[in-house]
Amino acid sequence: MDLIMDLKNKHNAYMKLKKDYNHFLQIRLKARIKLRFSAQNFQDRKKVEKAVDKNIAESWAVSWSLINLMKEEKDFNSWLFDINLNLLLFNMIQKKNMGSDSSSQGMYELYSMYRLPIRSYVASRLYGKKGTEYFNNRCEDIMMTTFQKFEKYVDKYNPYKGSIFSYLVTIAENMVKDEKNLPENLVGEFNEHDEEDHSPAVWAVSTELSPDRVQEKQQFESHVLRTMIVEGGYPWQTLVVLLTKTCSDREDIVSFSDISLYELFDRTRDEIMISSFHDDEEIKELFSPLEEKLELNLSEIIPTRDHRSRDMLVDYLDTKLGEISLGIFFSKDPLKNIRDWNHRIFKRVRKALLSEEE
Repeated sequence: MDLIMDLKNKHNAYMKLKKDYNHFLQIRLKARIKLRFSAQNFQDRKKVEKAVDKNIAESWAVSWSLINLMKEEKDFNSWLFDINLNLLLFNMIQKKNMGSDSSSQGMYELYSMYRLPIRSYVASRLYGKKGTEYFNNRCEDIMMTTFQKFEKYVDKYNPYKGSIFSYLVTIAENMVKDEKNLPENLVGEFNEHDEEDHSPAVWAVSTELSPDRVQEKQQFESHVLRTMIVEGGYPWQTLVVLLTKTCSDREDIVSFSDISLYELFDRTRDEIMISSFHDDEEIKELFSPLEEKLELNLSEIIPTRDHRSRDMLVDYLDTKLGEISLGIFFSKDPLKNIRDWNHRIFKRVRKALLSEEE
């Protein structure tokens, strides 16, 4: 009985981690959806938030069941996010309230992530003369059929037992053992009387962004972020505009009126790190110009030609910028300020980007 109670206490302690990690998971999953998927339902913010919240809630139960499989060298944040992404793709492929075209998008994402690892696994275990056209075609056929089998029997996959990748490996391993691809020799849970599905794999020829195009998009986003930080305008305006991209409600930003720009900087940079798939060191390097400006007095930030701003903030001109509270820069209508800053900064960014193309 003591063992059972000890296990129960450990489970309760584990579930309390939700408070520390749910925000990270929400931001990172929304960023992944925005980066990789274009289904109509994902354009609806409420549907995205509902899908993400449901996904995260289930992921804690799944992660607890898989905790013994976590490797010591694995970062807990990354491990937890992988489980959430695993569930997201699984639910998309099953079309669980995620739109009619979510299955093909989920399969394409899965295919993009694991195509090369599965093909390498097949090539390392398949008998034959490596490097020949026949061998390469055989590897490609088995790899493709592995994903088709997963799509067909997706309801047999149990996320509480392991990752999708491990399940794909199991399918591929069984197919390698029998090159004739007989149904009775596949994963035991498959029904040997089911007919082979020869319909085209839509996800394999999807018009979604390829991994190379995704990398290009990430590089462009990094360039836009750099341009916004350098060319955007006053530091407090840039920080607020960046923060709006990670907050679902701008009222949340207004509630930060009492914090210093030092604190606002840390919060904004941390949120961008969470939501971005760029390395933390890259984000820190991009934010360094803003960090340097926080050490200057306000009088060094606002040019002398901006008489209106200098007059409004005359009492703070000799104060270090990072020590000033955000609320000092808001008027009676902070939400209007945020709208104006968004418009102004993105206008400057567009102008700067267009001038580079000329």
